[in-house]
Amino acid sequence: MIFLVAWNKMQELLEKNKIMEVELHKHLSKNYSELREKNKASSYYYDCWAKETLSVMDKMPTKILDFGCGTGRLYPHIKDKLGSSYVGIDISKDMLNVAMKNYKGIRVMQSDGENMKFKDGSFDAVVVFGSLHHLPNPKKGLSEIKRVLSRNGLLVMSEPTSNFLIGYVRKLFYRSKKHFGPSHKSFLHREIVHLVRSEGFKIKKVKYFGLLAFPFGLPDIIPMAKYIPLCILKSLVYIDSVILKLPIISSFRFVTVILAEKP
Repeated sequence: MIFLVAWNKMQELLEKNKIMEVELHKHLSKNYSELREKNKASSYYYDCWAKETLSVMDKMPTKILDFGCGTGRLYPHIKDKLGSSYVGIDISKDMLNVAMKNYKGIRVMQSDGENMKFKDGSFDAVVVFGSLHHLPNPKKGLSEIKRVLSRNGLLVMSEPTSNFLIGYVRKLFYRSKKHFGPSHKSFLHREIVHLVRSEGFKIKKVKYFGLLAFPFGLPDIIPMAKYIPLCILKSLVYIDSVILKLPIISSFRFVTVILAEKP
């Protein structure tokens, strides 16, 4: 009886966090469209991040689900450059409205990533581009992703990750800024790897992205970032690509990109 009461309270809290996430993104959708995506430097950075994420795929999928698609930044990379069929989902209608405004013909739908309405095996690839850490229950989200993937389907995930030092700073940042909600997490590298493996995925490839250039891709969070010249940001992106190959330096990266396969 005590366990049942505790379980129900936990579920109520998780659902409350989802509602808060939707409310938060009413504000964030405007920041994304007017700051991140209109600023040349941050727009360039996100395009680099998208290309690096999708580059890990070792085969060309035909049906891709953009899980937590937000404003649809991956759409042109998936639809136009890969030529794959695209469907995007997000819990925020405000984010989806921006996506539909920015990209004609984009197919998106409002959906809770932990309870998707798709049939089993509907997609041969699911891309998670910085959205798993928004979920109240990431494990349930990954379980749903596994369900909608076909046999040998690909999970392409690009998530902010931290070491212990950066993780502590990130948590303080989450508390001090209005851009973050109670569900937002700061995964350690080993945590995200364990989470993927615990759902039965086979990890095939791991890459790192974002170090010196990362803060300048967030002009809505770090105001000074919107003043950086594009030429300087391009140099920082190049430097990151070189130094993140070094073992000690790579432990300070801001993003881990994982390619995994459903058995």
